[in-house]
Amino acid sequence: MTKLVTKANNILDVSEYNVTLNNKPAAYIKFGENDENHCSLAVLKASAIKGYHLKIDGSSSLDTEVDLTCMKENNFYAMSASSDTFISIDTSNSNVVYKLNSKLVSTQDQSYLEFKDEILEIKGKHFTSLVQNN
Repeated sequence: MTKLVTKANNILDVSEYNVTLNNKPAAYIKFGENDENHCSLAVLKASAIKGYHLKIDGSSSLDTEVDLTCMKENNFYAMSASSDTFISIDTSNSNVVYKLNSKLVSTQDQSYLEFKDEILEIKGKHFTSLVQNN
């Protein structure tokens, strides 16, 4: 069973504490409906630098650049090597836009969560949290 992700652009939080991904400064972007039904995108802080553009596909080493997980209806979903994940990143002086296309697999059953051209726009205080200590 595949469930389409909705409310992706409802940013709940951007981490303000020290996080690393592949030993590089990173941040967690928490988005979704609420604390019980949400997703987390871990990204390198360097992705928020103006002019940084990145397109990652399933043939790349995704875990060195991003990590995408979701908790929905008490089910945990994670990226899978058997499903492609495409994430485009575009930045400016005051925001960063992540465009997500991914199929996440449940760790408990055979269900999937799917992102189709979901846009995460990080701006304002969340953008400040993303770029600080970069």
